[in-house]
Amino acid sequence: SDPASVTDEAIDIQADGGTHVASTAMIGRIAVTKMESKGRGFRRLRIRIEDADVLADLYRAERDFLTPFEPERDASFFTRDGQVRLLERTIALRAAGFAERFAILRDDHVVGVLAVNNIVRGVSQSATIGYFVAQAHNGRGIATRAVAEACRWAFDEMGLHRLEAGTLVDNIPSQRVLDRNRLTRLGLAPRY
Repeated sequence: SDPASVTDEAIDIQADGGTHVASTAMIGRIAVTKMESKGRGFRRLRIRIEDADVLADLYRAERDFLTPFEPERDASFFTRDGQVRLLERTIALRAAGFAERFAILRDDHVVGVLAVNNIVRGVSQSATIGYFVAQAHNGRGIATRAVAEACRWAFDEMGLHRLEAGTLVDNIPSQRVLDRNRLTRLGLAPRY
């Protein structure tokens, strides 16, 4: 059928809870999910070069918490200069229409990051999504609202038809975020 005629109710959405690891060999299985809901009440802010210091501080503070979910990071990643380089790439990808990164805000403080990556146009109209929320802010619904808002942005503002991602099988908190957004598990990818 014509992708432009797809209604919100018919759109398959898959969302992610941060499956970044040093090697894909470390992922035994992932849970893939489907989402059909949209959320409200979340504030987002496009990440800019001026956010480099805040992001470097956040990543340094959350380094131990994120280690099981993130790839091994060079020490420069946790510095202002490392974040400036990452933000410059983000801005270039944003300009080309391939990616977007948002700061997750609570009380006007950055408490996490949400990324929509690998945006594909044409028939696919798809992307991947990943996020993290600082450990001290987990369990407060912030990630749940961030994922819901990202889906709304991707479909309503960007015109995408599909978001894809996965969680590590043992990443129960991220699976709860997806469940709260009424996602349905579609299966496991044991060789992902």
